[in-house]
Amino acid sequence: MSETGRTARWAGGGHAFLLILLIHSGPARLLAEDKTDLEAPRLLITGAHEISEEALRRAMKKLITDLRDEGFRKSGIDDLAFEIEGYYRGRGYHFVRVTYRYEEAEATLTIAEGPRVLLGTVTFKGNTVVGDETLAVLVPRERSGFLGLGEAFYVKSHVSSLAHAVEKVYRRDGYLEVRVTAKNVTFSTDQTQANVEIEISEGRQYVLEAVILTGSDVAVIAGRIDRFQALSGSAYAPLLRLEVKTAVEDLYADEGYPDAVAQVVALPTETEHQVRMTLEVEVTAGAKTLIGDILIEGNERVRRGFILSRMRLNSGDLYRGRTVRRSYRRLFETGLFSAVAIDLKKEESPGHGERANPSEEDAIHRDLHVQVSERPSRERFYEVGFGSYDLLRGKTGIRERNLFGRGLIGSAEVGGSIRGAQLKFSLTDPWFLQSQWKAALPVSFLTREEPSFTIRESKVGFRLSKPLTERVTIGSTYRFSLSHVQNLSAQSPFREETNLHLGALGPFLQYDSRNDLFMPTRGVNARAFAEVGDPALAGEISFVHIGASASHYVELKEGTVLCTRVATRWIAPLRKTESIPIQERLFNGGENSVRSFRQSELGPKDPGGEPVGGEVRNLLSVELRQRISGHFAAALFADYGNVGLTTGEAFEDFRSALGLGLRYGLPIGPIRLDIGFNPKRRPGEDRFVIHFAVGMPF
Repeated sequence: MSETGRTARWAGGGHAFLLILLIHSGPARLLAEDKTDLEAPRLLITGAHEISEEALRRAMKKLITDLRDEGFRKSGIDDLAFEIEGYYRGRGYHFVRVTYRYEEAEATLTIAEGPRVLLGTVTFKGNTVVGDETLAVLVPRERSGFLGLGEAFYVKSHVSSLAHAVEKVYRRDGYLEVRVTAKNVTFSTDQTQANVEIEISEGRQYVLEAVILTGSDVAVIAGRIDRFQALSGSAYAPLLRLEVKTAVEDLYADEGYPDAVAQVVALPTETEHQVRMTLEVEVTAGAKTLIGDILIEGNERVRRGFILSRMRLNSGDLYRGRTVRRSYRRLFETGLFSAVAIDLKKEESPGHGERANPSEEDAIHRDLHVQVSERPSRERFYEVGFGSYDLLRGKTGIRERNLFGRGLIGSAEVGGSIRGAQLKFSLTDPWFLQSQWKAALPVSFLTREEPSFTIRESKVGFRLSKPLTERVTIGSTYRFSLSHVQNLSAQSPFREETNLHLGALGPFLQYDSRNDLFMPTRGVNARAFAEVGDPALAGEISFVHIGASASHYVELKEGTVLCTRVATRWIAPLRKTESIPIQERLFNGGENSVRSFRQSELGPKDPGGEPVGGEVRNLLSVELRQRISGHFAAALFADYGNVGLTTGEAFEDFRSALGLGLRYGLPIGPIRLDIGFNPKRRPGEDRFVIHFAVGMPF
């Protein structure tokens, strides 16, 4: 995504949808439906004080709608009263009672809310193995007050859940006879506090004594059974039998015996305080198997050679289960297949009477059958968005994920806004030179009007990246660009290069544990990079450019998310280069940075008030996001950042923004309206700035 914000996106099938249609059918429709329910005839609700009648009707919307549609039956009123009681009790109103008066044309629900009951002490009795501190962590604590920061309230169903959670802890440690009950719940005289007593009968512990392999074929994995001996003395659970069976069969499959069968029998030895379990495993190995032919079915556009290149088995190889599983994963990772199956043919392959490897005296050959189902590989996409600086913007393009039948990814797209236009092409090899490295070759052509200049740029790059883990990616990038600056309105303090060719190379490191790309509620997204520009890399200036950023998301309670971001970037001239040209300098301010300023308006300016950018940019943001109702959410935010004209002024002249925002969620990201106030406004600066965009600011 670009720094100017995400755009709304629809992909696939060549069908375009207009953002205005989604807006028209979104909040307006929701309000209309709510209004209809709030004014539903013949249903009266009285006594709702602590929870408003409006909130109740929203929560019971489906039941009320069904009640109206099914003819206002008495049984429906009874169900509604029951559900309202459950709604109150789930929020701590344990003594709530809902009664009703029913007539053919009208029903009145009367709610006696009672006091809200807070959770007092939770006492555990009978626990000797697991301490109180460990068990106390299991106590569910739904909290009252603003943002759920008040005292915990009592919910009867939560106490039952606590008992099950305690049992689970004990069973995990081998206490299979454990019994946990909520024996006693006492309420204070005014019924505003509940004290809970949990009684625990621990029972005996079940412990694994040993895993014993029997049968004539034990020698096949004789050198690999230490893993089972290491389990001796650990807690035993019934599921362990299945785990041992599966593990033993997998070990045999890894040694070339795909038809191995393990039978596991549990033999107990009982004492007063323990039950020691011995697992006796009898194995029938079957025949050792070599791969015959590899038969591929289902591929139409994907070449056979590409599929074979992703496999880790060849004809004549010893069958190994772990290698089959790895081949399966590698085929699925291409994204080209909706289904993959790898199976051995049951019969021995014809024409393999003579052994390919004399040492494999008892081996048979069986063909490996690879069945794939291809996904559509071509995607047309359209994007529509809006930004406070770009105004209306859009993009359209095409992406092919299987160029030449070899799994290469090619794309072409054209985008534009009121401020400019861009044309992009890219070619990506997800397995560069049959390795785990991904190589990308992007080419772009840009013309864009910035606040103090207009730039035309042609750029080509090369990017290598590799996942170290599921969340960590490393890589390196090279970029070469030819840029031309026009209409330079700023009186720059530096010598500008209106025509510049630049070459730069450097590494990057990225960590991403977010649970959602567009609207995360937890996780971290962090990135660090460095690059060096030099004439030796086909440029005409020398510089070093480094940066780091991190965003953190914490869900305080359901619907409430605290988001923080910190970012810094530095670019400084090296060797004979005296200054960084304006097209490479750093700017701040706008819809995704310090929101009390317009695009690039924060930082050093010339005597006429035009931004000139700088060599350092810093940014810190805190945002509290709260879901209001349905697709609507609100936000409170604070931004703090600066632009240093040179690295010697890196931490000078920080400016801030305080603001609030409104979001309306769509499947492709939220529509966002932010108002950023400038708490220390200077002459010529805006008191507040309004930003309208699509996508979160970070």
